[in-house]
Amino acid sequence: PEVLEYYCELLEAYYSLMDQRIGINPTPSMRRTKMSVNIYKSYEEFQELAQPSGPGVAGFFSPMDKSLNFFHEYSEPSLSTWVALHECTHLLTYLIDQQYYAQIWLNEAIADYFGSSKVERDKSGKLVIKPGELQTDRVLTVQQAIKEEKEGGVQTGNAGTPAKSGGKGKGKG
Repeated sequence: PEVLEYYCELLEAYYSLMDQRIGINPTPSMRRTKMSVNIYKSYEEFQELAQPSGPGVAGFFSPMDKSLNFFHEYSEPSLSTWVALHECTHLLTYLIDQQYYAQIWLNEAIADYFGSSKVERDKSGKLVIKPGELQTDRVLTVQQAIKEEKEGGVQTGNAGTPAKSGGKGKGKG
């Protein structure tokens, strides 16, 4: 229960931050839509039940299912926080405009920027999220995607395709 309470608080704080910064104004039909957040207790359970697009995937947002999916890594909780914020960025981008399909490098760069936020508690115990704590390995991933796009290997992203987030180890995808 404490883990679920943490993620509930984290995602609520993140939604508030993003709403303040960019304004999240979903269409009337999206406001009535129930999104599901599925947090699995292990990587194995996540692989079995969520059936991500590959073995190295630690989380994904599915616009088709309207679901956010990731697992809690008990041995490295900060990885799970990163994945939760990264994938929630994809969800919030989708809420802003369901018809917008960003190029994959831009989509992932934005998700990495906000996913790499510093998360801490203030003096009153409230979660505070401070974006912009970039991870070098993720920047290299985005640089590679840009290079591949220039070479014709990467196409415009599709909101119907789940975005990969960090592997079981450190960020791949």
